[in-house]
Amino acid sequence: MLIDDDGYIHIFYGGHGGQASNGKNTLGNTHHGANKHAISKRPYDISQWEDIDNITPFGTYNQALKMDNGDIYLFFRHGAHRSDWVYQKSVDNGRTFASPVSFLKHKRRTDIDAVDSWYAWAGKGQGDNIIVSYDYHVCWDGGAGINGRGHTTERHDVYFMSFNTKTGEWSNVEGEKLKLPITREVADEKTLAMRTGELWTFNGSTHLDQQGQPHIAINAGIDKGAKTGGPKQTRHIRWNGNKWVGGNKVVSQYEGVSRGDFTVRDPENIRYLTAYNQDNDAVLSWRQSHDGGEHFVEDKTVLRKANASFAISAFIKDAIPDAQMLVAEKVSDEGIKMYLVGEGGAVTRSLVDLKTAIPTSN
Repeated sequence: MLIDDDGYIHIFYGGHGGQASNGKNTLGNTHHGANKHAISKRPYDISQWEDIDNITPFGTYNQALKMDNGDIYLFFRHGAHRSDWVYQKSVDNGRTFASPVSFLKHKRRTDIDAVDSWYAWAGKGQGDNIIVSYDYHVCWDGGAGINGRGHTTERHDVYFMSFNTKTGEWSNVEGEKLKLPITREVADEKTLAMRTGELWTFNGSTHLDQQGQPHIAINAGIDKGAKTGGPKQTRHIRWNGNKWVGGNKVVSQYEGVSRGDFTVRDPENIRYLTAYNQDNDAVLSWRQSHDGGEHFVEDKTVLRKANASFAISAFIKDAIPDAQMLVAEKVSDEGIKMYLVGEGGAVTRSLVDLKTAIPTSN
């Protein structure tokens, strides 16, 4: 979701890569549901929406970025698991988009029964730059893979590159120019940030410090035989100007599931808002590092709920201190609560406001 320069609100949403009824996907395969784009009918007003047919239906994992000049870039995977990652660009506040441009290439492997695939995170860098971190998904054929498990969520390793939207050039962390779309072989040679070995990954966010050096959150954990491998813990890596360093857990000595987003100013001072579980409680706490991510200590807990688990968003762009992240508390399949949290915990509403917001039937 984003707000364009005219104040209209855009939501990019939909299914998991389109379906056969949408036609032929020339950049991948299909699964279920079409990619959609809706715009509010009035600026800063969420009461009425209009669906706009101006992006490809073959998409999932939308990530929309607005640059300083108002241009909008929409990043997504162009289809189901065996598809390229692409971006589409708009120069008219999202009313039209150019054709998709592939930047990560899916392709059949010849050494194993699998296809190269990817999961990417796109964020705004400095000036006209967009920064992208990603991990590699080995997309096994049915019946192939570890112990014949077939298709799983097996992913490995961490990669980084940047996109200069003014020149149209892509480059790695050392400034070497890259030719699109990036294949696994080129990614391993030119853009690799960290090998994760036998650990399975789930990609996180990437941000720049004040020196313009990238930091990456990656969630990694041991494969315990499940379709998803096993619990993954948030870890921090960064470029120190000469090499990639780090990989330590944000919640040390923890083996369960954790997720978090972070802020970074100077390279040594990193602050995470992290969700994890402790004694059957869902916990959301700030954790601070003063040594470049080598060690993290708990600052304060802002939300704790018994017998629950949290799912969190990334940080909200241009947020105020007291409203930085959306948190979903899952008690059961039907019982889900949403919180808006920040420095002081969850934003609260008075009972009078709540009753006013809920429509009544006559």
